Amino acid sequence: MGIAIGFGNISSSLPVLAASKDIGVAVLSVYDKAIAFFLAMAIALCWCWGPFAVCAVTPRNFDRIFDPLIRFLKKHGSQLIAAVFFVVGIFLVARGVTSAMML
Repeated sequence: MGIAIGFGNISSSLPVLAASKDIGVAVLSVYDKAIAFFLAMAIALCWCWGPFAVCAVTPRNFDRIFDPLIRFLKKHGSQLIAAVFFVVGIFLVARGVTSAMML
């Protein structure tokens, strides 16, 4: 289910597209660009393929591994998202202010 939703989730794909653009225009060797691209893809897709891989490798331990994480996210998920949006907002405001000061 998570894999199917992950393929159509545009909001989580946008940071990967932005990172891919930055990797593409960076002055690096092709080898370094490939490493950076695959690292960005691994980070972006670990939430999608990680649980599947754990279930495939150790199906008996899946609940033991992921139940604490699921309980934490159910209890504190909204606060976590609010904190992430706050930090990203501060970063974007700081970036905008510094860009405006350079003009």
